[in-house]
Amino acid sequence: MARVKKVLRVCGAALVIALALMVSGCPKVTDSEPVKKGPKITAFKIIDPVDASGVIDQKALTITVTVPSGITDAELGAMKAAVTHNGTGITPDPAAAQDYTSLEKEFTVEGANGPSVYKVIIKRELVLTGFAITGPVAVEGIISETDKTITISYDASQITADQIGALTAQAVHNGQEISPDPATARSYAEPVEFTIKDGGVTKTYTVTVKTADLSGLMITAFKINNLGNGVGVINEAARTISVPKPANKMNYELAGLTAEVTHTGASITPDPAESQDYSSRSKQFVIKDAAGNLKAYTVKLVDAVPVALVINRNPAKMMYTAAGESINLDGIELNVKDDAGGVAPVADAEYTFSPDTIPAGTTGIGNNVPVTITHTESGLTIQFTVKANIIPPPDKKKFTVGTLDFYMNKVNAGSFQRQLGATATLADVTTITKAYRMAEFEVTNELFKEVVGKVQDGTGNWIDDTAFNKTGGTNNHPAGQVNFYMAITFCNKLSLRAGLTPVYTVNSVSNWGALTYTEIPKVAGTSPEPQGNSDWDAVTWDKDADGFRLPTEMEFIWAAIGADALAPGQQNNPGNLSDWWAGKELGLTPADCANYSGQGTRGAVGRLAPNVLGLYDLNGNVQEIMWDRSKSSSAGKNPWPAGQLTDWENNTDAATRERMTKGGSVSSALTNIKNLHFNDAIKPFQAQYDANGFRVAINEPAP
Repeated sequence: MARVKKVLRVCGAALVIALALMVSGCPKVTDSEPVKKGPKITAFKIIDPVDASGVIDQKALTITVTVPSGITDAELGAMKAAVTHNGTGITPDPAAAQDYTSLEKEFTVEGANGPSVYKVIIKRELVLTGFAITGPVAVEGIISETDKTITISYDASQITADQIGALTAQAVHNGQEISPDPATARSYAEPVEFTIKDGGVTKTYTVTVKTADLSGLMITAFKINNLGNGVGVINEAARTISVPKPANKMNYELAGLTAEVTHTGASITPDPAESQDYSSRSKQFVIKDAAGNLKAYTVKLVDAVPVALVINRNPAKMMYTAAGESINLDGIELNVKDDAGGVAPVADAEYTFSPDTIPAGTTGIGNNVPVTITHTESGLTIQFTVKANIIPPPDKKKFTVGTLDFYMNKVNAGSFQRQLGATATLADVTTITKAYRMAEFEVTNELFKEVVGKVQDGTGNWIDDTAFNKTGGTNNHPAGQVNFYMAITFCNKLSLRAGLTPVYTVNSVSNWGALTYTEIPKVAGTSPEPQGNSDWDAVTWDKDADGFRLPTEMEFIWAAIGADALAPGQQNNPGNLSDWWAGKELGLTPADCANYSGQGTRGAVGRLAPNVLGLYDLNGNVQEIMWDRSKSSSAGKNPWPAGQLTDWENNTDAATRERMTKGGSVSSALTNIKNLHFNDAIKPFQAQYDANGFRVAINEPAP
């Protein structure tokens, strides 16, 4: 019995041990560490734009990825990853570009046991980007990321051993903290280690202070290319080089710049002759002598200082006709120049001007009113002059065709002297016996299309597109590539639309209203050229008709010199017509009122100043087709008879088909713009020249 009890005790003990072993071999489960039964991510790696593997915590379902410290937000916003998992799918797709700029991103892995949600945590690599001794003698440190070292290089004459024993410093880093505190004074007689920390991640740098004779080691000149003047101002004591950054250079434009540097060292790093990134506006360069001594200079890009205002284009309105009239600077192009050679535009809200009205008491013509513009930010000022001619406003009459309004300005009858050269011939006088009106503007694209049905798109095509905003072809630009036949067709069609009597008669045209664009004689190229259309060449003009027409050469000149507007009823003796332009009678320059060679392309009508009659673009923009024939195809050679001419027109010589143009165009040289005697000649069918346009006239009294 005793033996049986002993056996039972042994068995019982064995059973207890066995049970204990069974319990100890089972997984331990606690409330704080629940078993994750869902699918798992087993590998995670960023593959674009950097290469960085993630550290996975399967309990917390987190993946920590350390990326280079210099990664940009743009790169963080489009990173791709390679992921290994045992689920049935993952969203969003990590292989596609995903946005990690918040430094966290969740991915859901689907599986049979339900989803698992992993959080990817992005951390930038710990890095110390700046270390400088702040006192008692300030020096910027030279950081070697490869060796995790920082060298403080002093000239032996700069600092004493006692001072090295109590230096303070300042560090720039991306960690949460740095220890020991560099701001606390300590001895650097021996190398000092500094550790930056971010959570459980650390990185240690060793700072060494060195002294040597650096008096002959220096940068003597520094110039950044393609950055205004780019010349740096060197502060040898602070070892800084200040380069002014032009105001019109954005920070992203500062990457990839080269520099020209003169120094006394054996080498310089990085190589300034190679493209360097200055977008942080601070860049360190280290020169090294043959003995291995180092000296660092910090190039700082500082905001350039505004030094001058520049007017690139005057306002559209340069002439005023009444005292107290508000001055309008619309259209002015104002730039500010800085000491780096940069030029930046000044917005309307960034300047003020004074006076803002034509001063009271201003009378007569030729008044120059100085206007002072002040740049609000810099306080810089510049003066320009507007012209005040206190004269009655032009006599304008409105006409409407379709939905378009246009104005015809009155030109009184009168006479003028046709002086050519420095000496006047008193007998050479032209008399205009009847008043007439001329269009305020050259015929525009939109008006030509409204009347004729098509418009030139500026690329050699005549189209009926309602927009026609193609090269050279916006609504308010003058119609170009017009020939004489098209111009007289426009006049007759416009007359019919206005309920007036057509002026021109062509035997083969019985119904001008029904005439289509394709039926107008024209040529699209220059070779071979047909001889024109003899029937259209024989066109006649009913001088008593009340419809629209082309002006004669003498009517054009009379209007261009201002007729008798400044001396009503008096003969106008303007002087040498070979040195005259519309607007000169008001003291305007050609640039004030004419769009000619070097001024741009065919532009909107009415952008520049008018003459005294309120007529715009009589010189420049497009050369205007006249009713008159031209005696020669050579520009400027059309002769005038001597003596008294009354209502004269050169339309009696049927031997020439050529028609005259006046005023010059955007293609004309200034010498031809400022010459009312100058004329050009076109064959009446020629329409291929972009500079050919016209304006209309009408007899007075106008209906």
